[in-house]
Amino acid sequence: MKKILCMAVMLVMTAAIMMAAAGCSKHESEYDEKNEALEEALQDYMNTQETGGAADKVPDPNAPAAENVMIYVPAEDGQGLEQKMDDVPSIDDEELTKKMIEYKVLPDGAELTVFDPVNHVMSFSGVSRLTPLEAMAIINTFTENFEFPDQWELQIDGDTVMKSGYNADYKNIDNTYEGGAEDFDANVSSGGPGEQ
Repeated sequence: MKKILCMAVMLVMTAAIMMAAAGCSKHESEYDEKNEALEEALQDYMNTQETGGAADKVPDPNAPAAENVMIYVPAEDGQGLEQKMDDVPSIDDEELTKKMIEYKVLPDGAELTVFDPVNHVMSFSGVSRLTPLEAMAIINTFTENFEFPDQWELQIDGDTVMKSGYNADYKNIDNTYEGGAEDFDANVSSGGPGEQ
């Protein structure tokens, strides 16, 4: 973009010098011919320049607004969580649920049936199996993006599977307990996710 601007300035300056040198005695038609030649040279130069560089990137004013969110997902090695930055049209419970499905933390068809920020409860349906890492990924995603400081109760079909607030040590969360919604118990003191 800077090259194009420099070239355009040089061409305009050249045109100005040519006009000054020609003086008032030259006919206007000669000036027009030279000006047209300069414009053609500028257009030819512009046509040879590559596009798509960083200088060409201008935000589309008609593009829908997007909000940045942090999505937590279980690490591939099974130890802790990883953060993924993404965009959503707006930060709300439905959009975060869609992202949790997109990142395979929740299965396809999962639905957030209860989202109660006053009583700190979120309940999902359509989930038959959930690991502690997945449960903690859900809680961390929702608490961070909504900036909820309190402990939340995560439920599957109305049954509590985990009670936790945001876990800042998300990279070191253990995934030793795995169970379906029916045998997940937030009060299990050994082997279960329990209170985090």
